[in-house]
Amino acid sequence: MDKTRSLRRSVFVSLAVACSVVAVVLLVTLSLFYQASALDEAREMPARECAAVATTVDDEDGTAGEIGLLSSTDFGEERVTLIAPDGTVLYDSRVDAATLENHGDRPEVKDAFQTGDGESDRDSDTLGYVSLYHAKRLPSGNVVRLGLERSSVGRILSQDLVLMVLVVACLVLVSWFVSRAIANRLVKPILEIDPETGDAKAPYEELDPLVSRLNEQHRDLLDRMDQVQSADDMR
Repeated sequence: MDKTRSLRRSVFVSLAVACSVVAVVLLVTLSLFYQASALDEAREMPARECAAVATTVDDEDGTAGEIGLLSSTDFGEERVTLIAPDGTVLYDSRVDAATLENHGDRPEVKDAFQTGDGESDRDSDTLGYVSLYHAKRLPSGNVVRLGLERSSVGRILSQDLVLMVLVVACLVLVSWFVSRAIANRLVKPILEIDPETGDAKAPYEELDPLVSRLNEQHRDLLDRMDQVQSADDMR
């Protein structure tokens, strides 16, 4: 025999699951949107810094002067590279330029030689980071490129994973309490229907046919009882 389902439980579980799913999807969507926006803002930094470096180098006369100025400057976490029109690396603030391969095929470098400016981003050698590049062509014909490493969206999300789990857990817990309260509120008027009065009112429009049928059955039962009583009285 099939077990009778509880309306209260069915409503509660449906609401709780729906609220939990919505809460999780909303949180993840907002997190991805926020991290993507943060990465977009990070891309603007290399452009500004590269423009500042290019403006400073513009005052130098020739490649030797450009290399000399760049070599005497501390760029901190930023990586600055000077590239000749044929793609040869003339200077790099991190490693010996002679050890680097030709950079002429790098997207940001190609765009800089063709249009004056170029930018790109790609996965860094450091796991979980992305390298952001901006390149600018100098009056000498060389291209100066500035690069920064920033945490990728995946790394940022993994760093915030514990916080996200806690927030999701809190949202799910709250949704369950709210769902229970809503389920009780929805079911209570139904449980208060008294079929013995004969004039019960449906708490919801959808229950009108059922309540009307209960009232009719109650009146039919009273009529039958009256008929039985009358028959007994006539004996």
